[in-house]
Amino acid sequence: MTATFGLYIIVPILVRLGLFYSNITGFGTLLVLPAVYGFVTVGWQGVIGYFIAKTFAGSITMVIEFILTKIAFSRTGSAITMAETNFFKAYEFYADKLGVTTETCQGNQAS
Repeated sequence: MTATFGLYIIVPILVRLGLFYSNITGFGTLLVLPAVYGFVTVGWQGVIGYFIAKTFAGSITMVIEFILTKIAFSRTGSAITMAETNFFKAYEFYADKLGVTTETCQGNQAS
């Protein structure tokens, strides 16, 4: 059985929250609300600090994903990003729930 100790197992509502999050992120709501809050509480320095921190965090995330993709490429010969890794893990999770094997068919090839 694959590792199924993720937080989504413990808190089932996280899937619905993720769907909700994905619906509102494209409209810029999650950028505007903290920027307005920063402007009201701190001033323009809060807005600039927020966007600098968000850019810095995005850069670090990009570097980490690049490193993990290089590691995956050196192991498998394919450039597998975190998106594909998450897809594979979700596939394995649901295959295990259904009792379906995720192994490839190697012995059933036509001669």
